[in-house]
Amino acid sequence: FSCFATGLGFIEFWVSYPDATFEEIANFAYLFKKTTKSREKALENNKRVLYDVAESLLPTDLNCKLFFSASAQFKYECNCFHFIHKDADIPDAAELTSTLRHLCRSYKTTMPISAESTYDVTYEAGDGDFWCGSTEGLVNILFDSQCHNDSTADYYLHRIKPLHLSVDYYFLYLLLLNQKYSAIQYIYMVSKVINKPSRDIEALNKRIIQLKNVFTFNVISDDIHFQSVYSKMFSTLEIKNLLDDVIENENQIESLQRTKHANDDRMSNKYLFGISILSLFSALIDAASYFDRFDGIKAISTL
Repeated sequence: FSCFATGLGFIEFWVSYPDATFEEIANFAYLFKKTTKSREKALENNKRVLYDVAESLLPTDLNCKLFFSASAQFKYECNCFHFIHKDADIPDAAELTSTLRHLCRSYKTTMPISAESTYDVTYEAGDGDFWCGSTEGLVNILFDSQCHNDSTADYYLHRIKPLHLSVDYYFLYLLLLNQKYSAIQYIYMVSKVINKPSRDIEALNKRIIQLKNVFTFNVISDDIHFQSVYSKMFSTLEIKNLLDDVIENENQIESLQRTKHANDDRMSNKYLFGISILSLFSALIDAASYFDRFDGIKAISTL
């Protein structure tokens, strides 16, 4: 469970499938991401579905909600990050493209794959090292068909590379998802805070400033591979546009607040003008009691 100070957290299920084929992995991921699929059937077989397991792990004393950004249960879907090492030759271009896109979208193999769109990430980090990403997931496949006599190469492929994937790239992906879903959540919160007291608006503004200054990054590394994957996914997930929407909504709220404050100031000035008139009469009454001491102006003072 990874929790960010933006108010979001991520429950992560780590799955290992040694010796599984690409088809088996893709078909499993398709069922895995749909956490409410066949819930009744699962209960009949005395099994627990992923959604119920995840919900049972949440603290009961906190206001936590799974898939808070989903408007319907059929959109309760998990983002999948696959990293796969295959001791096999690189397949032909069509097969490789199909495999990468099925996995990054968590599609089962019987589902057709459309042509590449602006929301697809493709990146070849090295010989046999392929990345593919979409709004639904991220996948890295390393094809290693040769037995290396070089111990340094073996050490990198079987020790360093898996460590980078399970730690560095994994956190890189979490960082991206946190920015995406935080922006979505804040857009929703801004829309609900319009008629709230000023202190609630100020508190939300502080959270938005923290999101922009602490959790939002365009550059995270001087390593070409880390930065390339990050930049491509940053664009694919439309994080910049989401943050721009947050800022635009925030500016609109500030404009409404300025208008409200201007109206309040005009109303206050009217009240102050009325009070000043009453104060003038009060001053005259106090003066009259003093002027009554003088016979020449007593009549005027009484009037």
